[in-house]
Amino acid sequence: MSGDRPERKPPGETEPVEDLEILDVVVLDRHDDPPPSESPDEVEISFEEESAPPRRRVPPRPAAAAPQAPVPVLEATVLDDRFLRLQADYENYQKRVERERIDHLRHATGSLMARLLPVLDNFDRAIAAAGPPCNDPVLDGIFMIQKQLLDELGLEGLRPMDSLGAPFDPALHEAVATVVDPSVPSHTVTLVFQRGYFLHDRVLRAALVRVSVDGPPGAGARADAQEA
Repeated sequence: MSGDRPERKPPGETEPVEDLEILDVVVLDRHDDPPPSESPDEVEISFEEESAPPRRRVPPRPAAAAPQAPVPVLEATVLDDRFLRLQADYENYQKRVERERIDHLRHATGSLMARLLPVLDNFDRAIAAAGPPCNDPVLDGIFMIQKQLLDELGLEGLRPMDSLGAPFDPALHEAVATVVDPSVPSHTVTLVFQRGYFLHDRVLRAALVRVSVDGPPGAGARADAQEA
């Protein structure tokens, strides 16, 4: 019986330590399974370095704008000249627009004045049909109405032409008849059939006149000779 029990060692004595054999260290990947060990007593230890955090990408700084070269003196002179020309053109444009506006306002009543001319012509015909001036109250009333109407229309720029006895002017007169009259110079208006009118500085209607011919040279004849 005594032979089956293990022998007890006296206190103070230690068991001799066996030399341990250090195996090779194998680095394992996380996704790979560890290789099977040959013995359950063998322990494999693996070390893996922690992955470094990703570096923050710094965007490149924009390159500094290159300093602009000074404008050459010749180019500056050309720009100044161009600016002065544009300014002069703009001022001329403003003046032209203002002239056109004023001219439009002055002649805006032209169509109305042209429609009133037949009324003035009827006054002239009525006075001519009455004969020489006399103490007729009706004729005096016609004279007064005609004068009042001409005064009101004159405020709007309407002016009658004074063509009788004046040299013939094709810009102002329209000759509808001629007469041989040696007593007056040639190309002279001897009779007015229909009076002409101005609207400010424009001819609203030319006068219908009779012109003398075969008379002594007058102002109109001398002008025609000089143009020829």
